[in-house]
Amino acid sequence: MRTRMEKRGSALYDRIPQSIARKAGLRVGEEFDLAVDGGILVIRKADHKLSLEELLEQVTDANLHAEIGVGESREQETW
Repeated sequence: MRTRMEKRGSALYDRIPQSIARKAGLRVGEEFDLAVDGGILVIRKADHKLSLEELLEQVTDANLHAEIGVGESREQETW
């Protein structure tokens, strides 16, 4: 089935036809993983939640943000 990439804001998106979604077992609100394998976009149902270690492996210098200020302590707050 051929479809066309659309643009919403700065992101690209495509609508998945109901017949394809049913075959893949995808449901509204369900998480899935995206990957590129040899130039092929792979959409796979998320079979588990990522562990802290798996999430931290994805942190790089390019996507790490600087510390942010949260203001002065109030009452019994301690930083």
